[in-house]
Amino acid sequence: MGAALLALAGCGGGGGSSQTASVSAAPSSVAATVPTTPTTTPTTTAPQPTTPTQTSTSPEQQPGGAGDETPISTQALFTGKGGDITPATVRVPPFIAVTVVLHSADGGSYAIEVAKHELKVGSGHPTATLQLSGLRAGKRYTLDVSGAPETLAIVANAEPGP
Repeated sequence: MGAALLALAGCGGGGGSSQTASVSAAPSSVAATVPTTPTTTPTTTAPQPTTPTQTSTSPEQQPGGAGDETPISTQALFTGKGGDITPATVRVPPFIAVTVVLHSADGGSYAIEVAKHELKVGSGHPTATLQLSGLRAGKRYTLDVSGAPETLAIVANAEPGP
């Protein structure tokens, strides 16, 4: 009988009765029920919710992980040497940002203008760079060479492959 009362006490209360029963079991005695009166519990203030700190194990969300710092781009390298800038055309993949690099191989002064930006190089500053948006397939950037009638081009039609 003591085991049955313990089992009933473990099931929890749920009735609408205003009295609650407390069951205590002693090792060698029979359990007894004692009527009690309901008591009021003091109200406490609920703790304020805090914003949880997000932790991530994804390399993309870690500092320096999965290309966070450097957006994908391709390079269009133009080299000034002997008073001329080469190559005349650089082919790049479509839709990929283009980093235009002008380099003076002989220490001479060279300048080009592309997309309303000017790149200048010389003996004190042999390399200049500029980041441009990617192009649609078949489109081009035209580069004007300062002090020369020639133009250079960056064309978006490079095909992937070896």
